[in-house]
Amino acid sequence: MHAPPWKFVDRIVETTADSARAEKCVNIDDPLGCSALILIEALAQTAAALGTSERGVHQGYLAAVSNFQFFRSPLPGERVELCASRTQTLGTLQRFLGEARVDGTLIAQGELTFALHPSPPT
Repeated sequence: MHAPPWKFVDRIVETTADSARAEKCVNIDDPLGCSALILIEALAQTAAALGTSERGVHQGYLAAVSNFQFFRSPLPGERVELCASRTQTLGTLQRFLGEARVDGTLIAQGELTFALHPSPPT
């Protein structure tokens, strides 16, 4: 579980079997701003909201980031809608299409691949 300042999702809006929607409100006081890398991590955290009901408690490792395009950075005061949709599953590997939008306008998109493993018993 991520905690500030490494938690880049303010709230999960909706989850379905294969997608999740979340929000990030960009604040002028954000210590790390909202760069391209922060958008990728926020989309990864959005994708991580999936799968707990089907896999139980697990650890996910971001294994690959590919085909990302960045059209602009969000500005302080803007709300970023983060969407992650599962597009492929192969064993413990899962690929997602991630999209970030501000007021319905696409600002970033790309693919995220995760390797999932069961969490060790505590």
